[in-house]
Amino acid sequence: KLVDFLFEFSTPGQILGQAFDNSSELPGVILLDRNRFAGMISRRQFLERMSRPYGVELFSRRSIQCLYDFIQADPLVCSGDTLILTAALKSLERSPEALYEPIVVEIAPQVYRLLGAYQLLVAQSCIHQYTAKLLGKRTRQLDRANAEITHLNHRLQAENLRLSAELEVARQLQTRLLPKLEEFGQIPGLEIAGFMEPAAEVGGDYYDVLTHHNGRALIAIGDVTGHGIDSGILMLMMQTAVRT
Repeated sequence: KLVDFLFEFSTPGQILGQAFDNSSELPGVILLDRNRFAGMISRRQFLERMSRPYGVELFSRRSIQCLYDFIQADPLVCSGDTLILTAALKSLERSPEALYEPIVVEIAPQVYRLLGAYQLLVAQSCIHQYTAKLLGKRTRQLDRANAEITHLNHRLQAENLRLSAELEVARQLQTRLLPKLEEFGQIPGLEIAGFMEPAAEVGGDYYDVLTHHNGRALIAIGDVTGHGIDSGILMLMMQTAVRT
């Protein structure tokens, strides 16, 4: 909450004291010199000086400028577009004596307002609470996403194991359907050997040696385009057709 409370330098100190007495929410006063910003006196500074011996006699009837010159205050001035967190950091970087002094905010050229340090810290705390709430929400969303990914990974691993088992069965089936060395030895007059190593679990290569009743031998060699289970199935179909 920005406070619009301004006095000219020429205003007597007792007028400022009455204003502070009438409103406990005023954190201080912005001082003007011929309608231009000249400084700021906080409530704490004013009451502290007035409570000292002879303070009332010295400053109540004199202009506020006398008190301001005696205090030699150096207020913190921030522009209206300054982020709350930046303003709070600048406020906390001040000396311990000025730590809780109000901040002067220039909301427009030569237009000034006061912001109490307490209100600034409350605003900063609200931002931290909102950030923590938002972070907690995002963390819970990430936890749910991670749990779903873990579940999908487990399903994928199980599916991979199932497919690997099925491919291993297909590989063994394909290997067993290829001609054996014992079959090669049954062909008189020929020494034949054959071997196939598929690029994947199941390949698309095909070879076979068939004998006829008249002693003649038929050698078949084929290569199915691609590799994998589809090529392997086509290879088995081809072998079945040739043997038939």
